[in-house]
Amino acid sequence: MIGIRVDGNNRIATGHFMRCISIARGLRKVGIECIFITADEIGRPLLCSYGFNVVVLDSQWDKLDQELDIMNEVIQQNNIEKIIVDTYYVTYNYLENLERKTRVIYIDDLNLFKYPVSMILNYNIYSSLFEYEKNYKNSDVKLLLGCDFVPLRDEFTEIMPVFRKKVSKVLISTGGSDPYNVAGTLLSIIDKKDYFSEIEFHIIVGRMNCYEMQLEKIAAKRSSFHLHKNVKNMALLMMSCDVAVTAGGSTLYELCACGIPSITYSFADNQLCGVYEFKSLQIMEYAGDLRTDLEKGINLIIMFLKKYIEDLSYRKVQSEKMKKIVDGKGVVRIVKSIIDL
Repeated sequence: MIGIRVDGNNRIATGHFMRCISIARGLRKVGIECIFITADEIGRPLLCSYGFNVVVLDSQWDKLDQELDIMNEVIQQNNIEKIIVDTYYVTYNYLENLERKTRVIYIDDLNLFKYPVSMILNYNIYSSLFEYEKNYKNSDVKLLLGCDFVPLRDEFTEIMPVFRKKVSKVLISTGGSDPYNVAGTLLSIIDKKDYFSEIEFHIIVGRMNCYEMQLEKIAAKRSSFHLHKNVKNMALLMMSCDVAVTAGGSTLYELCACGIPSITYSFADNQLCGVYEFKSLQIMEYAGDLRTDLEKGINLIIMFLKKYIEDLSYRKVQSEKMKKIVDGKGVVRIVKSIIDL
């Protein structure tokens, strides 16, 4: 049995859940079952919808050291041979204690400190900036680094991206929660501009989006605004669109697999390295950190949208760059590495 210690809520949204679900489904394909371990009940409905068992610790998601005793019990009771940990609130003490009980695989985005674990997975485009090879040179820690290990869901495997000459559909993705109401603000401005009158906007409404009712009111005013909730096949929706506007995070890699030219922005510290690197490599347009200036960011998004709409050759170049980043086989590589650990 493999355990997966992960949380999701209004503060940290659902991205951690989704990448862990991808890995768990990959393990299930080769006959290895996983059990999810969470601090609270918030994630249970999502995890159960994928058929996974869940142990709820009734602990504080941002104070992991306090749950060590019960975690040790869960590991023993469920015969957990390896455990995947996906939370930014780990401490050295927490990981070291778990590693004494089982093999720990840590999914890392931030390089907070030198992790006392058996394996580190950092699939991000910026992972080379953290010098893992140098920092773990004389250790037994196995490193899974770079975009070859992006844990995309099944629907992104072996897809055939389609490039259309005319932009007729735009995807808007704001993560699981959209705490700054980016989608609502953007749609309210677009609604007043005739420039976008012939374009459909497809908005993904995350499970924890507290502005859902406002979005429904905005969408009711314009037939070209389409809200999507509990999307079952994200790749299919992405592939139907010609341009995307998205927050930083795992969605960037999904869009790369689909080759959808994208405008990205950030609203959390853990998104910054990714959006900066995509901007630095000139793969995606970046509208800034919307926490500091929402109005400026929205205006940049609209400016970049117009650029993509009007410049076919530029949009095609960006699409080709993106398709080279991710091949959709990351989960297969991760599963093999976990088995071999």
